Amino acid sequence: MREFTKRMPPVPRQIVPAVPLPADPPRDNSASDVLANGAHFKVRPYSSDHGIIGETWQAYILPLSAAGIDAFDDVVDLGAHVGGFSVQLATARQVRGTTLALEPHPDNYSLLAENIRSNGVSELVEPRHAAVSTKSGAVLLAPSC
Repeated sequence: MREFTKRMPPVPRQIVPAVPLPADPPRDNSASDVLANGAHFKVRPYSSDHGIIGETWQAYILPLSAAGIDAFDDVVDLGAHVGGFSVQLATARQVRGTTLALEPHPDNYSLLAENIRSNGVSELVEPRHAAVSTKSGAVLLAPSC
């Protein structure tokens, strides 16, 4: 058996505080509030909404900033969900132009539009209730929670 003595250098890891979980949901099952990286979001209770918001900051926005890419001319957000990417970019003033946020799911779209309005970024982020595909036709939308 051959033994390898060369060790690989450790992979640097960024430690970023997780987005706090929303408070206990209201009894009427309406949206809960989450504050994340300078933005305020309405999210559904008992859903993965708050985790997705944190994931977009940690997995997409921070690595772009770390690579020195911290300003964009225009952005298209396909599958914008509740606005985690679009709204956080806009509130961080990382887009010089506009962001087109496309979301096909009606519940997600409602929260997307509300989150854009409540963060005061309507002039920077334009929500559209639409989907994008390389093929024309209809498909079944299978949402996850």
